[in-house]
Amino acid sequence: DLFLRIAAASGAPPDGKRMDFFPAPDADKAARELLDGLGAWDDPSYYLVHAGGNWPLKRWPVGHFRRFIDKSLSAFGGRVLLCGTRAEATLANEIGSGLPGNRVLNLCGRTTLDVLAVLMRGALFLLSNDSGPIHLAATQRTPLLGIFGPTSVRETAPYSEGPAEFLQTDAGCEVPCYFREC
Repeated sequence: DLFLRIAAASGAPPDGKRMDFFPAPDADKAARELLDGLGAWDDPSYYLVHAGGNWPLKRWPVGHFRRFIDKSLSAFGGRVLLCGTRAEATLANEIGSGLPGNRVLNLCGRTTLDVLAVLMRGALFLLSNDSGPIHLAATQRTPLLGIFGPTSVRETAPYSEGPAEFLQTDAGCEVPCYFREC
């Protein structure tokens, strides 16, 4: 909103709040090759999970992600693609441990932003902490389930034209606080 007001004040007509990210033309092929290599392209029903975040207090606990995935796989089937950076691969491995390996695939560090955007476009939804991937998914109109901790849903959740639900619990203290440790 601030930047739209700045644009308007400088004479540039703002064109709404819609966020766009256009993946490179070769990203579709790269996404298909990645999933083909994992034997996963044949199942079009998948959702993405991003458990990372730029500081630990923004992250939903590993056990919560694992329970969500286990229950949703039992109820709905499909596959889960764990996404994130190479540094988040260990976190994704921890979440995926004990879950059916052929249905939970760790893609951390294996995608570019372009390929991730293509995967988001085809996903049933994205479950993510308040982090970069939730904003990228909004540009692709991917249905969102966002988990927020110490940050403000009102101020930091992405604008999305797709279905979006942002959850934040009462932690018994002032939220948002933006603290990095509690």
